[in-house]
Amino acid sequence: MACLDLAVTLAAETDSPWLHAAALDVLGRSRLRHGHGPAARGVFAQVTALSRETVTPQAVAGILGLGQVALAAGSASAAWTLIEEAHAIARAGAAPSLLARTLQAVGDCAGALGNVSRAWTAYHQALTVRIEAGLPVMAIESLESLAGLALEQGRTEYGIRLLGAADALREAAGSTRPGPAQDRLDKAVAAVLPALERGRFAELRAEGLRLSLAAAAAYAGRQRGPRQRGVGWVSLTPAERQIADLAATGLTNREIGERLFSSPRTVQVHLSHVFAKLGISSRKMLAAEIEARSRQLPPRPHPAPA
Repeated sequence: MACLDLAVTLAAETDSPWLHAAALDVLGRSRLRHGHGPAARGVFAQVTALSRETVTPQAVAGILGLGQVALAAGSASAAWTLIEEAHAIARAGAAPSLLARTLQAVGDCAGALGNVSRAWTAYHQALTVRIEAGLPVMAIESLESLAGLALEQGRTEYGIRLLGAADALREAAGSTRPGPAQDRLDKAVAAVLPALERGRFAELRAEGLRLSLAAAAAYAGRQRGPRQRGVGWVSLTPAERQIADLAATGLTNREIGERLFSSPRTVQVHLSHVFAKLGISSRKMLAAEIEARSRQLPPRPHPAPA
């Protein structure tokens, strides 16, 4: 931790807010990983301050970090707004590593809120992005999240095999599992052990231990959660619905941002997603859609996704 503090100090002495924010992001993640939530919150607040009114990787990282701090503190509802905002911006063109971080956080928060389907989808998407981008250690994190969720949802054999694969891959990479993740997996395993035949856990884990990262990812993909619809009102996230409602009243992006404590650019990113999902191209059409729904009129047909 002392080395990271020094890196932040040195970065602050440069003329690069980008470098300073990047160093702070690494420090914030380290503090959060070690359970120092209040300290991490202060660091991520500095990241967002350095990135105010811009949509840069550091802006996404700051918002995401604050959401993860809130989630670690047990405030899943507050975390959801921040994590969804970070993910919305990242989807507009962030690097794969950062996009995957937001997907992983979406899965964590969705699971905490009881939305198992969304958690499954987000974890699988994060795993796919990380595999394709050549990020093995980050991919192991996604495997572990899928293993934990599987065990909690009664997909016992699947979960144990994935956990075995993650254990072997962690050891080969010389990487340690964060404490909160280890605690979650320990509890999930303890809950399923009584229902297993003697020796079955060891057998399933051994099968997972033999899997390479590519094989483990392929195996993980065999059991996907229910797919979410890609178009229509049901596909809108809570943040997108909230912004759509405000935009339909005639508020500008800046006015919406002031109400939701977001930047105008973030509001526009959300609106772009809303337009794409609803198959519309203007605020006037959006207002007509919302008015029709409020009157319970039959919805207009939506184009099938390409």
